[in-house]
Amino acid sequence: MHPSPAVGLLAASSTDTTGLGPQVTELVRVNPNAHDTSWPPVLIFCVVVVVLGGLFAALVFLRQAREAARPPGRSLDG
Repeated sequence: MHPSPAVGLLAASSTDTTGLGPQVTELVRVNPNAHDTSWPPVLIFCVVVVVLGGLFAALVFLRQAREAARPPGRSLDG
């Protein structure tokens, strides 16, 4: 497939102004291994809710598992 004539016209006009290629408007240095240490408050709130919900679910599950493992009908009171 051949590019349309409009693309060639745009490329020709951009090379005419600079002479070297397409015009570069902004150069931004990017570090791919950079870590942003600031977490937004909403993300922190979501993490706290998930962790507390997981702990609550684990406690409920362990209580039910302990009750299911005990032999039925025997009381320790007498």
